Amino acid sequence: MLPMATPLYPTFEKRIDDAVDRLLRKQVDPWAFFNAGVHIQVTMFDGRIIEFPTGLEFSGSYRDQFWRDAI
Repeated sequence: MLPMATPLYPTFEKRIDDAVDRLLRKQVDPWAFFNAGVHIQVTMFDGRIIEFPTGLEFSGSYRDQFWRDAI
């Protein structure tokens, strides 16, 4: 950890950590269940909702869509 530049550093650090955690839960975690046989719905950064039915594999165009659009 870097030395604190201002007294507000801990507040900013917590807000940033919380924002990253929310981002990972909303944008990345659903992809972890891609092969688990569950319906996946992900809201993209631009507000689009992408849905994937059950029974798909994380390969080919779905994998490309993850790296191109989701991350």
